[in-house]
Amino acid sequence: LTANESSEDDAGSSNSDLSLVGPPIHVQLGDTLSVMLKNSLPTSGLSIHWHGFEMTNALEFDGVVGVTQCPISPHTQFRYEFEVDENPGSYWWHTHSVSVHHMRIT
Repeated sequence: LTANESSEDDAGSSNSDLSLVGPPIHVQLGDTLSVMLKNSLPTSGLSIHWHGFEMTNALEFDGVVGVTQCPISPHTQFRYEFEVDENPGSYWWHTHSVSVHHMRIT
């Protein structure tokens, strides 16, 4: 996944490819989820927070900036990798950042 800046015009355009929620990730019980996040933002750190995952033995990948993880610095990347040990269902993820107003996740 890559986080990039988006202009305000992109955010207001109905034909924009601006994505506030990234692509779906499909996993099954026992899979290892491995996602590389590349922060291409010029000045903002960020992380990915995984809603619904217990993060057993992997709390450092929970993605709450300032609580379980430091932000991923601009122009760097970080690999999230943990075993999926959850009941079947729908879970979701999103970025955490203090200062991102317009961002595209691809």
